[in-house]
Amino acid sequence: MLDAIVRSLGTDLPAWIAAISAAFGVFFGLKQLRLSAEAQGQQADAHQDQVNIARAHLLLEVDRDFESQFMAESRIAIRSLRNACVERANSENDSLTDAQLSERERLLFSEQINRLYQNYKKLDDDDASTGEEPLEPYERDDPLGDRYATFMRLPYWMETVGHLTQRGLLSKDDVLELYDALLIGVLGCFQNHIAYRQEEPPLKNGEFLKYALWLKEEAVARLDSRNAVAVDVEREKEAERADGPYA
Repeated sequence: MLDAIVRSLGTDLPAWIAAISAAFGVFFGLKQLRLSAEAQGQQADAHQDQVNIARAHLLLEVDRDFESQFMAESRIAIRSLRNACVERANSENDSLTDAQLSERERLLFSEQINRLYQNYKKLDDDDASTGEEPLEPYERDDPLGDRYATFMRLPYWMETVGHLTQRGLLSKDDVLELYDALLIGVLGCFQNHIAYRQEEPPLKNGEFLKYALWLKEEAVARLDSRNAVAVDVEREKEAERADGPYA
């Protein structure tokens, strides 16, 4: 613009004025870019705040579902059966290692769940063969079928949480902070039954509870990482104690 004004006056623009004009142009251009970047950053921050708020609300709903009476029945059933399997395994053989004992406990647990599952399938087959709509769980004559559904409420809940987490709708760090021990303990008990369901003929379902298992693997990796850090810290402390205050 300054160049145009000077030309209109019939005077050539000195080189130093042109240089200053160009410098101001660059300066104001950079300022506009910075303001634009700041505005975009503020918009991104506002969007991230909205995402975090939505995740927090969803996590509250997930936790509310976990604390419901419906889920409490499942947690109690799983804990009772697990305790019975631990007691049985301990009474069978005193010479088992800890790893062998844990494997025996999981085997006993899966045997019971598999038995309940077979009875549950039989009920579904009977419902299908009559052409009638399946009854509600509390209306079924055989309590074993309903018992299997009760046991599976918690693993199915974990599958939902795992799916939401993998899609980014829940924060993985938040979920693992709350439920890592639960995921490892419960899905460890069910791992043999899950493998059985994945390989069950005639149609294998390798994706059965795959999101729950993925979340459990993430929980195990997180725990291993924390344990490794704790070991390193303890080693550093031991080295400091060995060196003494005047090392």
